[in-house]
Amino acid sequence: MATGPSWNEGDLDGLTEPELERLGGKAWREGDYALAEREYQLAVVRAATPAAKARALNNLGTTYDRMGHGDKALASFTRAVDVYRAVGERHGEAEALTNLGLALGKQGQRDQATTHLSDALRLHLDNGDRFGQATVLSIMAELDRANGDLDAALATHRQALEIYCELSRADAESTCLNDCATTLLAMNQVQAALTAYANALALAQLVGADGERARAHDGIARILFSQGDRTGARTHWSSAWRLFQDSDKDSAEAVAVRLRQLN
Repeated sequence: MATGPSWNEGDLDGLTEPELERLGGKAWREGDYALAEREYQLAVVRAATPAAKARALNNLGTTYDRMGHGDKALASFTRAVDVYRAVGERHGEAEALTNLGLALGKQGQRDQATTHLSDALRLHLDNGDRFGQATVLSIMAELDRANGDLDAALATHRQALEIYCELSRADAESTCLNDCATTLLAMNQVQAALTAYANALALAQLVGADGERARAHDGIARILFSQGDRTGARTHWSSAWRLFQDSDKDSAEAVAVRLRQLN
């Protein structure tokens, strides 16, 4: 990940909003969030239409969220919702509402988060966007789990999972199965959790989703360790550590601590 800006101010002169959006997306994927922030900020200013401005604001919000600037993320998402709503762009509004609800949930504002997510779900239903529906349901399930309502969380996870299966979205299905497994484990349904993690791992391997492979290995290792199978736990934590190295350094370090404790 980049440690600081890799751009000069003059490099962005004369670029149009679509060009800045493409560059911002590239910088975001590469983890250069300072550069993505500047490019999306300029995209907001140079947008030729309200819908383009809202899109840039939404992307700027996701960048602020990754940078840990929660209040700035909320402000950007709120502006994006307002602009999309003003021009009647319902797909964009639903996406921005989803991001706004997710950001509010991260800040512990769960009632407001649920309100915005419910609005997003309604729009996705009206738009016939099944994947959007499943995405919102997955987020709502995570909020239910954070609130301690595990039965509701599991039921909502399963609604999302059904849609992902219907759409043949194995990538999203593996994520949802990992989330289901985490909820099942919190409910002390250990065998069901182990099965869900194993299914998530198989799907993640099929589509090359290394982050979800790592999560599944980590979950399986936790269960095996709790059952006294230190050898099995070590095998799965070793796999999780290798996979997390490229996708999540903090999780990689947490797994490394567990491996050291096994020795």
